[in-house]
Amino acid sequence: MPSLKTLFLALLPLFASCAAAPLAGPAQYFAQYQTKLMLDVGRRNADSAFEPVDDQTAFGVELDIRQPNARTGLEIGLFRSTEEKSKDFGGTRVDYTGHMTELSVGGRWYNDKGYANAHPYACAGASLLFPSWKEHNSAGGSRDDTGWAVGPYLRGGVEWMLGSHLSLALDYRIVIFSNIVHGIDLGDSPADANYQQLGLVVGWAF
Repeated sequence: MPSLKTLFLALLPLFASCAAAPLAGPAQYFAQYQTKLMLDVGRRNADSAFEPVDDQTAFGVELDIRQPNARTGLEIGLFRSTEEKSKDFGGTRVDYTGHMTELSVGGRWYNDKGYANAHPYACAGASLLFPSWKEHNSAGGSRDDTGWAVGPYLRGGVEWMLGSHLSLALDYRIVIFSNIVHGIDLGDSPADANYQQLGLVVGWAF
């Protein structure tokens, strides 16, 4: 068996070459990839088991990464939707809260030619979702449920370039079949994390 000294001497040239190799800097990254930072805002319609907080306001932040002038790329997104409502039942006030956190990864096709400065796009991928629902009444009672689900998402829209970097898009997004891998229960009702969402996306290309 070789000694530690022998191994060290054998690996020394490798360590030296790694130390001498320059780290990839921002200039090298942007020369290889085109990146767009996107901020989303929209209205999300979730499963009816979320009622009366099934219509939620959604916010998101995304990255679209592709090689320069490529029509296809990778998109990564983090979303959060929420809604709060109250109802009165014979003098008892009941407050409802619904949330959904989502992490998604997928592919994006983008028509860089466009028409009248409008560029259609289509996307598909997978989402990991964490929905939650809470009910609290003025008499002091409460109940809540949380869960997780996985489902494919489909997406499409039209993007308008407002300059060399700034863009605005009208976006439609849907998650389906989220109860196949892992179902969830909200209150006393079986539910899923499926939704459809219509929103606006502001982007900035680097």
